[in-house]
Parts: sequence; structure tokens; C-alpha cells
Amino acid sequence: GTWSLGMTEDEIFAGFPVSLFVTIVGVTYLFSVAQRNGTIDLLVRGGVRLVRGKVALIPWVLFGIAAVPTAFGTFTPAAEELSAHVRAGWVAFAVGGDPGWPPYDLDGRPTQVLDVPPAVTGYPEETSRRIWRDHVFAPLPLRLPFEVPPTLAVGADLKNTCCLGSGRSAWFSG
Repeated sequence: GTWSLGMTEDEIFAGFPVSLFVTIVGVTYLFSVAQRNGTIDLLVRGGVRLVRGKVALIPWVLFGIAAVPTAFGTFTPAAEELSAHVRAGWVAFAVGGDPGWPPYDLDGRPTQVLDVPPAVTGYPEETSRRIWRDHVFAPLPLRLPFEVPPTLAVGADLKNTCCLGSGRSAWFSG
């Protein structure tokens, strides 16, 4: 940009919407947590059950489900404090490469626990990690409330993924 636009780095960064970027990254992180803990799957299964086979209604039902928590309004002071901590970490990382907590390493496994107050601790699920570290999980099918022909669906949502569907079952990539 500096060569083609004739602008300095400071001028380019002055026009960059940092707050919008941090908001988008935060929302992406929120949805990745919701995906990992099963909330997204729960909401999608509930939404699919609500439409009773009328697939054209799925986006509207999921929009309605998402509107409910949005309608609750502002966050509590604890949530604001946590949000400020996460925003500050992302901005510090974007600007200087250091979010303000130690980098992850396999020996100590330091983990940033996002709580009030936030803290860096050892990995909180170390015992569980050791029990399951060598276990290979086979994908389990998601039971569908309707029949589908043999289908391969590919796309990207937080990462590249695919889905195989047949009959009343769908298998998602991890």
C-alpha cells in the first residue's frame, strides 16, 4: 500500500477500523467456542426440529433463536471487564504481536483462563488430556429428522469443512 498509494504506514493504519476488526475477531472467537462446546449443534438441531421438514424456514427460525440473546441488552460489569481484557489482548497482539500473556509451550502448557479476574494457569484439564491423548475419535453421525439422498457438502465456516449425508444421517468433518 505504501508504494502503490503513496501513503505512509501511519496514514494507512489511521484509516484502518481497529475497533471493527477487534469486534469481528471477538465474534468469530465467540462462535468458535460455541461450536466447540456444542451450543451451535444444539441450536441447529432445535431449529431443524422446529421447522418439521420445511427447510426454507430454517434460516428464519435460526435468526429468531439468535435474536433472543441479542434482545437482552447490555452486559453486566463483569462481562464488560472480561470483554475489555480480551479486546486489550487482541489489540496488543495486532499492534505488537504480544497479547499480554505468555506464549503456549508443551512443558508448562500455560493457559489464559478468561474469567473475572483473568489468570494464566497450567492447563485446567490436564488429567483429562492425558487420559484421552492417544484415543482416536471416529465421527458419529448426526441423525436428521428427514431423508437426504447421498450428498457431499463442502464449504467454510470458521474453517474448511465437509459433510457426507445419506438417508437420515449426516457425518461432519472435524
